[in-house]
Amino acid sequence: MSTAEYRNANPVSTTPVVAPVAAPAPVVAPVQTSVSIACAATTLNSYSVPSKNSGESATVSVTNSISNGNRLASNTFICNNGTFTAGTETSSITCNSGYLLSGSQCIAPTPVVAPVVTTSSYPSFVTTDRQKAIADLYKTLLNRDPDQGGLQYWDSTGSSVDYIRTVFMSTAEYRALHPTSSAGAVNQMASALESLKATLESIKASIGR
Repeated sequence: MSTAEYRNANPVSTTPVVAPVAAPAPVVAPVQTSVSIACAATTLNSYSVPSKNSGESATVSVTNSISNGNRLASNTFICNNGTFTAGTETSSITCNSGYLLSGSQCIAPTPVVAPVVTTSSYPSFVTTDRQKAIADLYKTLLNRDPDQGGLQYWDSTGSSVDYIRTVFMSTAEYRALHPTSSAGAVNQMASALESLKATLESIKASIGR
């Protein structure tokens, strides 16, 4: 068989050979990492807040002076990526000695002033209207008649009857009879007593000259 006859009997395929196509690689999204930003120390609403990392918290207290007392306030601050967020503030008020808390203020209590009861009978050494007024204080505040020496002393000071009343209310004898007297009244009486002492010292000095 000739070469031409062999080729005709066994034709050569002309179909092109196609190389397999590789599958594309899957696209992987980049992983995003969160950035934690710390909070720097700062002052917020009078609170000195220290530096904190994100997610951390700080509870801070501050004391402010108010009229006749002090106010203690507290708050919690949370750091959230560089910014502090304040919580709900809590507070309490402490009043100075002798003052009472009324709402959000410290006030002085109303002094207890006993009414003066006049009497129609006095000891024989009580003669003038001024002495009778002083004797009425003894009866009302101390529940007794005046002793002669005490009456003469208070009569000689020249102090007003209201002033003498204040001094009587600062004595241990009065407090024993009236244990419910307010602290504010006692403070005022003590102040009046100090003033009286200064007046007496002045009188003694003038007599000595």
